[in-house]
Amino acid sequence: PPEIGEIVSAQSTLVTSKQPFSTLVRLMLVVGLTGLVFYGIVIGMRLAVKNPLDADLGYVLGTVAALVTMPLIIYLTRFSHTCTYVGKAGIAEFTLKGNRDNTPRSRLLLFDNCTDVTTWQLRNYTNGIYSGTQYRNIWRDDQGRELFTLKGTFSSETGTPKAASPYWFAMAAEVNWNEFAFDRMVKDYESQGYLDFRVKSKDMVRVGNGYLEFTFGGKTTRLTPDDIKTLSLSNGSFTIHTKEARWFSSKGKFGFEYGGMGNAKLFLFALERLAGYSFS
Repeated sequence: PPEIGEIVSAQSTLVTSKQPFSTLVRLMLVVGLTGLVFYGIVIGMRLAVKNPLDADLGYVLGTVAALVTMPLIIYLTRFSHTCTYVGKAGIAEFTLKGNRDNTPRSRLLLFDNCTDVTTWQLRNYTNGIYSGTQYRNIWRDDQGRELFTLKGTFSSETGTPKAASPYWFAMAAEVNWNEFAFDRMVKDYESQGYLDFRVKSKDMVRVGNGYLEFTFGGKTTRLTPDDIKTLSLSNGSFTIHTKEARWFSSKGKFGFEYGGMGNAKLFLFALERLAGYSFS
C-alpha cells in the first residue's frame, strides 16, 4: 500500500498443504475419508469376530476414529498465506485463509497515528529446559488505545527463529518505528526541553534537560544526576536508586518493567545521549 511509504522489508509466509484445495474438494475429502475410516473399521470388526456383540463394537471404534480423522484432514488441507510489508511510514499485513478465492484480511498501521510502542519478550523454561519464547509489540495512540498488535511464539534458544517466522516482521516493524519516532523525539526535545515516556496506562517518566521526573500513582518526584546513585536495566526491569535509598526501605527507589514502558529503546537513548545519564 502506498500509504506506508518506501518499502524497507517484506515477508511472505505460506502455511498450507502441498496442494491448496478448494472448499468443495476439502468437503469431499473430509466426508469421503471420514466415511472410509468409519465403515472400514465396522466391516473389519464384522469380519474379524464371530460374536455379534463384539461386531457391534466396530460402530463405537469407527465413530471414535472418524471423530479423530475429521479434524486431522481439515488441518492437513488448510490454507493460509500472509504477506507483510514494513515501510518508512508504516506497516501492513495481508492474510488469506481457506482458499485463494477468498478476500484477504488486511491490517494497516501508519506511524503518524502512533505515540509509542511497548515491546515484551519472555524466554520460557520448564525444569531448566528451554520451552519457547513469547513476544508482543503493541502500538498505541496518545490516548493509550491499542492500534496494532503483533504477538506470537517461536522455539529458538539462541534467539534467532527461522526466516519465515512472523517474529521478523515484528522486529522489522519495531526498528523502523524507532527510526521514525527518533526524528520526532529529537525535535520535541529541542522545542520543549523534555520528553515524556508512558509507563503502563497512567504513569509517566519525563526525561528533561538535567533532571528525571517520575509520576507514579499521581505523585511526581524530580531527580537530578546528583541525586541518582544507580540506574540500571536488569531482568527486564529499570531500577533507579537515589543516594537516600536504603535496602530496608522503599524510599528513594523507583522501578518499572521494560515491557510496560512506551518507546523503551528510545528512553535508553534519551537518557544517555540527550540527558547525559549513564546506566549499567
